[in-house]
Amino acid sequence: MQSANPAIAKPLVHTDELDPTKEIFLKWDDAYQIWHNQWLTNYARPCVSTDTITMIARLWSPEEQYWMIAPESVIHEMYGIHPLYVSQLENPPPDRCCYKIKHRSPLNTTSKALALFEEELANHLQTIRFDLKLGQTWKRY
Repeated sequence: MQSANPAIAKPLVHTDELDPTKEIFLKWDDAYQIWHNQWLTNYARPCVSTDTITMIARLWSPEEQYWMIAPESVIHEMYGIHPLYVSQLENPPPDRCCYKIKHRSPLNTTSKALALFEEELANHLQTIRFDLKLGQTWKRY
């Protein structure tokens, strides 16, 4: 994603086109870090590094031509805070991995609540879709 006034106004960009001095780096996981090191940090460092959406939202400036590589869920959240220009990458990072950790032997008193949670989570994951507006500046609110 880029600021509302993007440096590269194209729906499809390559990491080689991006200015690393304008990057706000968001660390996702180890696989992403390896990919990022391979494609982006061999020749320069990001402008800023962070690990929370709250910090990104505070650092993001619509006047600057910042950019960030982020999961769809992060972009969707940022749509509600700032106008953004979103592109896809020609050389995309690996998919983000999220894990659900569950106790091997849950208590009987929590089994109903855990079953309900797992059912609701499964339903949510089946239906969640992020409507990203590629190649245009857009804000949700």
